[in-house]
Amino acid sequence: GIPEIVEDRQTGLLVKPKDVKALKDSIIHLIQDQTLRRLIASNGRRLVESEYDWGEIAGRYLLLYNELLEA
Repeated sequence: GIPEIVEDRQTGLLVKPKDVKALKDSIIHLIQDQTLRRLIASNGRRLVESEYDWGEIAGRYLLLYNELLEA
């Protein structure tokens, strides 16, 4: 489910499973690129606050339950 949540170079860096070199290179890139680190951190925080806030999640469930009750 990670590729469905993380947008590469926007909210994180995606690497293929078991690709140790790509993981190492991505970590080094983040260490060296302060602008990218800040962008990913800012975008990631915004994503979590808008999509995964418990109030937001509860509101979605409430809408779903109301739709099911009306059906």
